[in-house]
Amino acid sequence: MPMWNSLQNTATVNLTYHPFGIAQCQKQNDGIKCQCQHGNQECIMNQLQACVIAALEVPQLYMRVVNCIQGKRDINKAMGECIVNARPRPDLDERFIQNCAQSQLGAKLMYQHGQRQHKIARDLNWVPWIMVNGAREQKAEISMNYVLCKFASLSSSQYCQQSDDNI
Repeated sequence: MPMWNSLQNTATVNLTYHPFGIAQCQKQNDGIKCQCQHGNQECIMNQLQACVIAALEVPQLYMRVVNCIQGKRDINKAMGECIVNARPRPDLDERFIQNCAQSQLGAKLMYQHGQRQHKIARDLNWVPWIMVNGAREQKAEISMNYVLCKFASLSSSQYCQQSDDNI
């Protein structure tokens, strides 16, 4: 998040976040059913992130919220801390977001993220799966700063000059 906060307005970073992980979603007669590596709660939280992304649409609005949700295990706590109290957008309907996360709409949005994830990372076997310029970049899992600050367009940025992770 420090990297995102510093570079989000520079037009040098284009971020796409897919809240799917190691999961499977399948269309069935009664809707979409998803199974996540760590169980149903993980799916609900991923669906919550997918609903937030759909509602807020642009990374400048949703990244802070999905970062807040990440790692939480309870939807009520995530809703309170990351949406109700944080107010990412004044007109955001919290009830709609929570209902979305626990409904077929949330499952459909997660399914769509899974479809996009599978197109770019077919052999995904752990997360996070970070791609830089269209290629998987394992070093970014340890230090995004190290990877991004190697690019000439970013190396002279104030963020890269101040970061201790660039060595």
